[in-house]
Amino acid sequence: MIRMKAIDLTPVQNKYPGMWVGFADDQVTVLAVGKTPQEVVEKAKENGYEDPVLMHMPKQNITYVGYGI
Repeated sequence: MIRMKAIDLTPVQNKYPGMWVGFADDQVTVLAVGKTPQEVVEKAKENGYEDPVLMHMPKQNITYVGYGI
């Protein structure tokens, strides 16, 4: 079984609440930020990154305890 280390995105969420964020493949390095996914992809491409990992940052930091099926 492959175990992945948890990534704390709280600092990114606190800096960009309610925004779309494009990350590098390491899912830590912020490549671009925008109001829409399309804007983030365009900005990332302008900076030389073709395929950013997109994530929408929630406006509030809410604790979730659970699991996916």
